[in-house]
Amino acid sequence: MELQNKVMQLVQENASVVANKGKELKGHEEKTNILLTDLNSLQKKVEALTQEVAHWKKLSEYVLKKIESQALDSMHNEEQLIECNKEKKLLMANGPEDKEVFNGEEEEDDDDVKKEKKRR
Repeated sequence: MELQNKVMQLVQENASVVANKGKELKGHEEKTNILLTDLNSLQKKVEALTQEVAHWKKLSEYVLKKIESQALDSMHNEEQLIECNKEKKLLMANGPEDKEVFNGEEEEDDDDVKKEKKRR
């Protein structure tokens, strides 16, 4: 009988240990599911942020190209202005009657060139 009681006691202890391990396993499975859900949510956020970064990168590249284009246009315009002023001076040197037409405009054009250079 004593042996039978000890065996019953061991069986009950083992059943209790198995039940506790089962509860632990269920708790770990629940935590794992929560962590997987969080992981999926974070992956979606990373994908969205990656797309947003790509959008802003494209936009910044576009803006940079626009700035470079406008800088080239500005340089080209300045070169044209300088050439026009040279031509005007040649015309004024060649004909005294042209001087009257250009006298008022010459000072304005020189001021425009100076302002453009200061702006840069």
